[in-house]
Amino acid sequence: MFVFLLADAHLEHVPEALRGHRSVVKWARIRRKKPQDLLFDSTLLYSITKKRRNLIERGRPDILHRALLTILDSELCKLGVVRGIIIHTVLGEIYCVNPRTRLPRHYFRFLGLMEKLLNEGVILTGGRRLIWRVRGLEEALKTCNVDYVIGLSRRGRSVDVRRYVEEKLRYGTVCFVVGVFPRGFFSETIRRILDDLISLGPRPYSSSYVLCRLICTCEDIVIRSNRGSKEY
Repeated sequence: MFVFLLADAHLEHVPEALRGHRSVVKWARIRRKKPQDLLFDSTLLYSITKKRRNLIERGRPDILHRALLTILDSELCKLGVVRGIIIHTVLGEIYCVNPRTRLPRHYFRFLGLMEKLLNEGVILTGGRRLIWRVRGLEEALKTCNVDYVIGLSRRGRSVDVRRYVEEKLRYGTVCFVVGVFPRGFFSETIRRILDDLISLGPRPYSSSYVLCRLICTCEDIVIRSNRGSKEY
């Protein structure tokens, strides 16, 4: 079984220092929301964030959106071998995502859904939880019965991905940790939970590319394994 941990995600409200700015107030009026309830997207507020160094590396929820769609759209999810998806935010909040969730494909609908999640702590449909906040990272890993945690970064050691995954699956449920931020390295919170750190290559790769490589490899392993078991 597999678990995906999307680390250091930019999932936060508009910083308090910006909420009174006319661009934020105007955007809030358009969205029919209060400035403090808006999700922070630096692209939408580029004119006021480009001059603030402490905000340059924040406000990219679009990376999380693409990463979630990559996982949820995969055959791996449809095969039922993805036990869970965990989101860890830059503010240290933890959310679990049901692998059967149908995420909005339109980005602005995704923004609205994430704003609701931040404000209410849970997204429900028909009484079933789709995304919900949990107390901490350890609780999320325990809920997903994770046995081995693997981080993906160019700082890690280079491996043959297929052989490596096949070997680690002997431990049981494997959790892949992929950063969903533009650049940099995992936060200290994430580094502490890693059992291993591996690399797909010497260059910096996007979160979507890393997830695609991992997912395709895992799908191939699972499908081949299922074919082999049928032969016997």
